Amino acid sequence: MDIADSLLWYIVFLYSTVCHEAAHAWAALRLGDRTAYEGGQVSLDPLPHIRREPFGMVVVPLLSFFLGGWMIGWASAPYDPRWALQYPRRSALMALAGPAANLCLVILAALALRIGIEWHAWDEPFNPTSQHLAEPLSAGLIPWLAKLVSIVFSLNLLLAVFNLLPLPSLDGSSLPLLFLPASA
Repeated sequence: MDIADSLLWYIVFLYSTVCHEAAHAWAALRLGDRTAYEGGQVSLDPLPHIRREPFGMVVVPLLSFFLGGWMIGWASAPYDPRWALQYPRRSALMALAGPAANLCLVILAALALRIGIEWHAWDEPFNPTSQHLAEPLSAGLIPWLAKLVSIVFSLNLLLAVFNLLPLPSLDGSSLPLLFLPASA
C-alpha cells in the first residue's frame, strides 16, 4: 500500500471517529449534559478531539495501520458521571449515538456504492476487499472515489460493530440500561 492510500485510510479514520464522538457529545447535550459541549466536542473539527486524545487519535491509529494493516484507535467525549447515574437511559442513548453515527456513514457509503454502479462509474469487483468494494470503470477521479467510498463503508462498519460489543468502556456496555424503567 502506498502513502496516498495510507493517508486516505487515516483521513477516513479521523473523520469517522470525529463523527462518532461528536454524535456522543451532541446526544449528551440534547439529553441534558452540557459537559462535552462546553469542552468543544460537539464539533466535526478534528482538533478538539485530537487535543483530548492525541495518543488514541494519532499515534495508535498510525502505528496499528503500518504494523497490522488495519486502523484502530480511540477518542472520547467527556460527560458528567453524576448525570449518567441520575439518567441511565439517557446515558445509554448518548452511548449509542456514536455507533449510530458510524452506521449512518455506512448507509451513505452503501448508497454511494449503489449509485456508482447505477451510473456506471464502477462495478462490483470479483474479489472485494475493505478498500476495493467497487471496480472503477474509468480513469481520473473515479478510482479514488471508489476507494474512498469503500474505505468509508468498511471502516465505519468495523467501528460500529466493535463499539457495540457489550464490553466495559465500549458503547455496547450501556445497552442493558435502555431496558430500565421509563423514569430513568
